[in-house]
Amino acid sequence: MMRSKLNLLTLIAVCAMGAVSATTANATVASNGIGDLAIIPYYTVQDDWQTGIHITNATEFTQVLKFRMRRGSDSADALDFNIILSPLDVWVANIQSNNAGDIVVSTTDNSCTAPLLSNGIVTMPSTYRQGAEEGYIEVIGMAQISVSSPIGRASKHGSDGKPLSCTSVRSNFLVDSVTAYNTSQQSGSNELGTQGTNTYSDVSNGLKVSYFIRDAASGIEFGNSAIHIQDFQVTPTMTHQQYGLTSFATEQAKALNGFDWPDLNGGGLNTLVDAASNPVTSGQGRDRYDKVIRADLGFTAVLNDWSYNATNGVATDWIVTLPGQYTMVDFIKLTAFLDGATTATWDYRDIPVTAEIQMFDREEAAHTPGGLVISPSPAPDTTELQTEVNVIQWGPSTNSRVFTSAYNITVDPSEAGIGNPFGWARLSVTPGRKLNLAGTGTVPQSVCDLVQYAALGGLGGATVEMCVPVVNLAAPMIGFAAWQRTFSDAKMNYGRIVEHGYITN
Repeated sequence: MMRSKLNLLTLIAVCAMGAVSATTANATVASNGIGDLAIIPYYTVQDDWQTGIHITNATEFTQVLKFRMRRGSDSADALDFNIILSPLDVWVANIQSNNAGDIVVSTTDNSCTAPLLSNGIVTMPSTYRQGAEEGYIEVIGMAQISVSSPIGRASKHGSDGKPLSCTSVRSNFLVDSVTAYNTSQQSGSNELGTQGTNTYSDVSNGLKVSYFIRDAASGIEFGNSAIHIQDFQVTPTMTHQQYGLTSFATEQAKALNGFDWPDLNGGGLNTLVDAASNPVTSGQGRDRYDKVIRADLGFTAVLNDWSYNATNGVATDWIVTLPGQYTMVDFIKLTAFLDGATTATWDYRDIPVTAEIQMFDREEAAHTPGGLVISPSPAPDTTELQTEVNVIQWGPSTNSRVFTSAYNITVDPSEAGIGNPFGWARLSVTPGRKLNLAGTGTVPQSVCDLVQYAALGGLGGATVEMCVPVVNLAAPMIGFAAWQRTFSDAKMNYGRIVEHGYITN
């Protein structure tokens, strides 16, 4: 399984990353499948496909989580909200497209959310709805707190299986009551009693997330655990659920800790503002993507099996997701940023990456008199992975497809001289270099870390760190091969997920 493979390869990746990985604060891919960050590499609601989510709080603390769906083309925040799980609680939901063409998350679960899901349903806003039928999902632990705290008591399930007061729970996400470390709990229920202040601690590694992808028409279902990272968070990162970067110009002070945070680069922009009372080591506020995601999920190649046979209903799709690319795009347009430029629009993402796909059949090496003879194998086929989510579909026939995808890349081994409709392949990626802002040269893929943050704009000026080049240009990649077999009798259909193997040079 991916857990053990990634753990071994993480050691290789960390060694190769050199100085970049030396400050990872022991964050790593979880070998036991439990952490404080979970990434689901693919969701889809195309055609009859739907995606299910299970999130378990395996700790004795109340956990506050960020649930976020990222659009597959550019990882835009297509939908997000907060989930508050009492100790040992589980939240279950389904993602699908309704008859009106809306993408909806629906649940019958009683656990509190902020904001409230009307009748257990939340509809994806129109802002980044286009192209969001496919993408990936982040579940990020924001903070934890004792069940005896105000928010802990309000979210705890009673004998009827319902929390005491989700209204009181949601009051913790109002604009004026949130910092990265505490919230003001309002009294929303007579049973709750007086209001109080909640003081949070760092999240424990007690988050377990799994998912399934089901085709309602064929009955085929795939399922797996998410990718779990341990010790991703190094400080509480409570945020409110109002105001984001889109309202940044008029809501500067409030947007510092808005719904955009936390993300795969860590906590909100004002995580370090509270440093006087809650000191945070420089580099731990907004730089986790480079020092954790890259260090643990940065690879130069993935490999897996493939097979196709339209007549026999056999199909294989590979999912190759490069998560977190949005952390390398300037949404905020801070002054005094890169290369000394006063107006900055920068993009140091890995994508597009150059991808070389080298294919092999199942009898690639044969011993004959005179030595080892390699059977015909094509030269690596070069293409580009231009989006965060990529669906690589194997075979010449459109009937040999698992998913209907807007992010599909067709690979036909028969055109490369491989006669058998089965084998394995290695997909190697090479991130490029980008033109610097001055236009005088190129720089490697970089993450611009906001490692210090005193204030912003009209609040007194900003202090930021310039881009730090990435030592190893391996790109973060996660995913799997989805294999299916279909018959004329749908009751006989079946499928499976096979996780990729990973290589770091």
